[in-house]
Amino acid sequence: AAAAAGTCGPAKLAIEADLCGAVGSQVLVEVRMTDAPVPIAGAQFFLEYSLSTLNVTSVGFPDQPFTTLFPDISVPGLIAYISGVFPDSPTSEDTVVGRFTFEVVGELGERFIRFVQGHLPPTRLVVAGGTEVVPLMVDLELSQADLRGFARLQNCFDIDSEGLTSDCRCPFDKNGDDYIDLDDFRAFWARFAGPMLANCP
Repeated sequence: AAAAAGTCGPAKLAIEADLCGAVGSQVLVEVRMTDAPVPIAGAQFFLEYSLSTLNVTSVGFPDQPFTTLFPDISVPGLIAYISGVFPDSPTSEDTVVGRFTFEVVGELGERFIRFVQGHLPPTRLVVAGGTEVVPLMVDLELSQADLRGFARLQNCFDIDSEGLTSDCRCPFDKNGDDYIDLDDFRAFWARFAGPMLANCP
């Protein structure tokens, strides 16, 4: 039967990942559902990633109650993914609906993994009964991983990085001088503000 008519709501699917994975290491990527306006019973989304940067090694189970999953990683550079609740226990809580592990094979760029835009079938959330909720897709560079990173930056901005943790140096030491300074701060915020910061003195 055809799904019921969709509704656009404030629900979000956001990619979260460690931004500092070195070549040869493993990096965990999660897709988190937030702000669902109604209890959600299923999620479908599509991710694309750089083959020069990542090699998918495993698909992990998402958070409860999303215990049923149907991943397809047969196409290099693409993940097609469906997860659902079983038994019938939909949720509107903030929940990880997808979890993936990659081997880092090249230097991570700012968009080493992202949602596929305009995919058919589309990215969607589904409530019990088939009604669709169209989520806002939040790619990695605007995700909570960066916001947590910015919170860390508050504690190490303009401080010599000697003796600081790697969390404090990476990914904020943009010019590689082992010093967290104003240039690094501007570079970090340029990911959000873009050209608005281009003419900063």
